Amino acid sequence: ATFRQGGGTMLSPPSRGPSATRLAACAALAVAATIFSFSSRSAFFKKSQQEALQLSDDMGYLQQVSCYELREATKELGIDVVANAINNRQTHQFGQIVAGQGLRKGHEQMKSDMVKMGRYAMSGYPKHGGFAFGYLHGAVWYVAGKTKESPWDRVRYELCTNATYEFVSVCLHGLGHAGFIRVLDEYDECSSVPFIRASDLPVAYEICAQAPSSMLELRCADGFYHGVAEELDPQREDVNWMYPCNTMELPFQEICFKWLFFQVPLTLLPGLPFRGYVSRRKSFEKEGGLQMCTKGAMPNERIVLACIFGMSSVVFSGFWQYVPVWNEYYNSFVPEIVASKTPLVDWCARYLQRDYTALTSVELSEVDERRWLTCVTGSLSFIMSQMWRTQKVPMAERVKVCDQLLHVKWQSAALQQVSYELCLQRTRFSYLSYVRSDAPNATVDVYGVWSSDVDSSWDEWYSASVEASEYAMWPLYNYTYRQGAPSKAAH
Repeated sequence: ATFRQGGGTMLSPPSRGPSATRLAACAALAVAATIFSFSSRSAFFKKSQQEALQLSDDMGYLQQVSCYELREATKELGIDVVANAINNRQTHQFGQIVAGQGLRKGHEQMKSDMVKMGRYAMSGYPKHGGFAFGYLHGAVWYVAGKTKESPWDRVRYELCTNATYEFVSVCLHGLGHAGFIRVLDEYDECSSVPFIRASDLPVAYEICAQAPSSMLELRCADGFYHGVAEELDPQREDVNWMYPCNTMELPFQEICFKWLFFQVPLTLLPGLPFRGYVSRRKSFEKEGGLQMCTKGAMPNERIVLACIFGMSSVVFSGFWQYVPVWNEYYNSFVPEIVASKTPLVDWCARYLQRDYTALTSVELSEVDERRWLTCVTGSLSFIMSQMWRTQKVPMAERVKVCDQLLHVKWQSAALQQVSYELCLQRTRFSYLSYVRSDAPNATVDVYGVWSSDVDSSWDEWYSASVEASEYAMWPLYNYTYRQGAPSKAAH
């Protein structure tokens, strides 16, 4: 396999580097600039914006250079100057550049640089949107992809030393992409993965499969399946358009479906600025659209649940908190739910085997109960929770989506209460801020960020199980509703 260079730059190195005049000017301005303060995100961005204004002319230059020129600029000017200068489309490549330098400098420098990249990733959302995560994603996948040993000690002690969920989650998403680098014959800091072969998936997934706990594996799988959705062409590989989401070949199919449905509308954007394949969108529309999870040819009920979770995690936000691109597309399929006053109820009822709406206080079948609860927890995951977090929606507003679950006349009072409590749990999470294992004794601020007097620990991550009830994913991984409260024991 070969590589392609990312960022739309040439495949061969440029014949000239950045001009000495420009580098000198940037360096002089950088010396005068205020050193970044990472004591808080708001302070980080205030200074970032001020410096961007001061350096606007020369920063504009750095946004136009090739990857190889950017690599030379990083050597000359340092991480902070270049990190503050680059645009959205350069963050992943810049992460690879920093990681490549770190591999050559040794453990202590790598550790220091990765802490810095993690802070840029977590603080950069107002400036870069989701591309901010590329600072850390690119660095992590480059290191783990270029070094062939099991990465988990390196993740803990070098790449992702901050054990809070936000850092670990973004770090491991990058790690999940790394397997696709390992299967390539050559790859450097200015490369990107050209395509993914279906036959390479088991080998590429081995990094995630080696995770010390199921929660760590899940977070790693998030990056792995993102790569699959972007780079595996089902027509080229002669596989089903949903592959591998619709098989039991690899675990966490719900995460696979999440990224599949995330990617489908992006193929409508002019010029295909995001990776993905139009054939998937056409197949989605041909095979039932939003009805495909329960009306399509799924091999078993576990895949049906995975599809429900993944679809809901992307689509539901359009009925409650509109997000352009995704919801403009998906909302067009179900205008009646867009107009509904109880969209969560109406959305999740679509997945049931039977229409219960004309009945009163009926007991659902176990299959339908599990579908219902999987839809509830899935609907408040991913895009919905990401918007809550980034738009700083207070908890008092978040929980309003749950009230409708206490007034479902066709459900038993017990199921209504379980659904409501599950929903409340989900509103306290965000895509980047999960409950700690000791969270029942911790507090959450108005924006859903958990705090505790106890520092986050990698020991917790090594024992964290997706089956534990506090993660609010038990409808998928540890379904015990009919036997009472879900178990809190980790497996």
